Amino acid sequence: MRKMLLGMAAAAIAFTTVAHAELQNVTIDGSIQIRGNYYRNLVRQLPDGADTEHVEQRTRLGVNAEFTDQVSSYIELDNYYWWDGNRSDLSVDIHQAYVQAEEMWNVPLRMRIGRQEIQLGNRWLVSAIETAPGFWGQSFDAARATYATDEISLDVFAAEEGGNSTFGGVYGSYIGQPDMTFDAYWLWGRQSDRLVSRLRWDDFNVHTFGLRGAGEYEGFDFEGEIAWQTADSPLDDYWAGNLEAGYTFDTPHNPRVYLGMAWFQGKDTYRPTLFERWNPFFTPYDITSFNRLYTDVPYSRFFARDVNNMSLGRGGASIEPTEDTTVGLMLGYFQSYAQHRRFSKNLGWEAELYGVYDYTEDLQFSAGWAHFFTQSGMRGRRDALIDGTSDADYVYVETRLSF
Repeated sequence: MRKMLLGMAAAAIAFTTVAHAELQNVTIDGSIQIRGNYYRNLVRQLPDGADTEHVEQRTRLGVNAEFTDQVSSYIELDNYYWWDGNRSDLSVDIHQAYVQAEEMWNVPLRMRIGRQEIQLGNRWLVSAIETAPGFWGQSFDAARATYATDEISLDVFAAEEGGNSTFGGVYGSYIGQPDMTFDAYWLWGRQSDRLVSRLRWDDFNVHTFGLRGAGEYEGFDFEGEIAWQTADSPLDDYWAGNLEAGYTFDTPHNPRVYLGMAWFQGKDTYRPTLFERWNPFFTPYDITSFNRLYTDVPYSRFFARDVNNMSLGRGGASIEPTEDTTVGLMLGYFQSYAQHRRFSKNLGWEAELYGVYDYTEDLQFSAGWAHFFTQSGMRGRRDALIDGTSDADYVYVETRLSF
């Protein structure tokens, strides 16, 4: 994969070196996203106790330069921090900086080389991590080639993230059917803090193969994805899946209802006892589970974004009281996929009420309240934000300006 990365980089550099391009147009874009978060009855280990609040902000500013001969470049600066000082870092990072060439060799082939975001499908496994809370962003130092026509799209990429992991893959899509998309992919990763989460082996390959379909038809919408993950190490193979179907009524205010489910195979995820933590011969039970890589699909406000070893069912409804306002209700039920010997599989119910107001095309306000009805199995989960002894609440208010 490293040879592939170097080869793609060399090809792109050679192309941009010999091509004579003159600057034609420069555009500026950016966004400011601010979100206030309040949690009640979180885990006791937090510095602020069971109740905590913080305001997070992300500021982005990008410049796109367009040249002749289908050449362009893009540079984006980025800053993410908390107002309360716990993560008060006002340094500006280079989130994206790449060169792009279109119609290479007079075919619909695009080459992009440099630091860039990579988002695949519905961001179920690979994303830019922009969903709140915790919208700090994700980009890769990568070379990416995209072949796209009116019917098919094929992505081949090789990347490095954080300087200690290599990541790549092939992602193909068929878009020849109106309002339908069918995808197939292979993703590969090696030696990453994220890819080898909590594993004691640090030099092996993780392969993920998947299929996805999504579309709309006469008011119905659907999305389904299934993935199989394997590794050349002392790991088990695991499956994961996601399915959602909805219907939007052709009536005033566009009411929509939906149902969905998801599952992620894995071993027990629980809080070890004091004896287990100090026992040098103890091996955690959660070291082998389906790894959700760089996901940006959080199913709950009270679990880690990349939670695994879980099965869940969910549903909800939304309506548009006015042309620029949406309100909705979401419900979800959660279970551990693998049951620990000391805890139940039942984790609990979650309900969320939310509203979104599009003040203009560029400025949006949103707010919501979520409540988790805890069941006994939650006491065994160490990847949850709540301690499992009582119900919990989450309240947020957010504004986002894009230009």
